[in-house]
Amino acid sequence: VRDNFISDRFALLDCYPNPATEATTIGFRINSTSLVKVNLLDANGRILKNVLDEEMDPGNHYIKVALADLPEGMYLYQIRSGFLKETKKLVITR
Repeated sequence: VRDNFISDRFALLDCYPNPATEATTIGFRINSTSLVKVNLLDANGRILKNVLDEEMDPGNHYIKVALADLPEGMYLYQIRSGFLKETKKLVITR
């Protein structure tokens, strides 16, 4: 069994740019059709923005997220899809 069996099939990718100013692009990979939820959270884990909440087909997906309405600081972005739940950091600068 390969160590990266899961990450080859389901993954939250690094957003770019990061740090970001006005917008960032969040990417993820799934290998089966499933409900995907992507949220932008504050540093305390509170949901600030629901970025995506829909059924997606298998493959790599990229979502552009507007950030102009948020102050600079450290944020989290999180994906939930089936058994996948992963969170990564995003920094907003001005």
